[in-house]
Amino acid sequence: MALGIAARMAATPSVLGKIGHFLKGDMPLKQFLFQRLGLDAGIAAFQGFTTPGGLDEKLIAAGTDFALSAGSGLVAGGAARRMGASQGAEIAADQIASIAGGFSAYPVGNAVIRAKDSLTGGPGLTAFEKMAQEDQKKMIEEIQQQTLQAAGYFPGMNSPAYDSNYLATLGLA
Repeated sequence: MALGIAARMAATPSVLGKIGHFLKGDMPLKQFLFQRLGLDAGIAAFQGFTTPGGLDEKLIAAGTDFALSAGSGLVAGGAARRMGASQGAEIAADQIASIAGGFSAYPVGNAVIRAKDSLTGGPGLTAFEKMAQEDQKKMIEEIQQQTLQAAGYFPGMNSPAYDSNYLATLGLA
């Protein structure tokens, strides 16, 4: 019950306005979006594009990166402004916290992707881990084939058991 009352109070326009003012300050909206969120959005988009897997995994990676980097940067910038820092120090605090949030986003995003894969019936792996397993399986198969061919036990081009000259030298052909 108390949680519901707190949620309703937090959703009132005056509270939302205070939160918005804490995060944005007196900066014009366009400048705020470009200066405080632009780099975070760009890096999150890059994270999404470079993540292998399906669209859902790309969106999870980009979303966690943007939420953690932008959120931590906005809070740090707001706190710096609240403590009386100059606009330069406020932006520096924002950028430093955004970088820290971006670094924390990678393991968080991977944990969410693993949970999603597990909940959808998969082994609970990220796309990178699935690719690594496939590559390891291919490498093992190639090594097995090369070893068997070199020993002459695997039917192939270099196998002595299937070489007609080899059989002729033994007097069998």
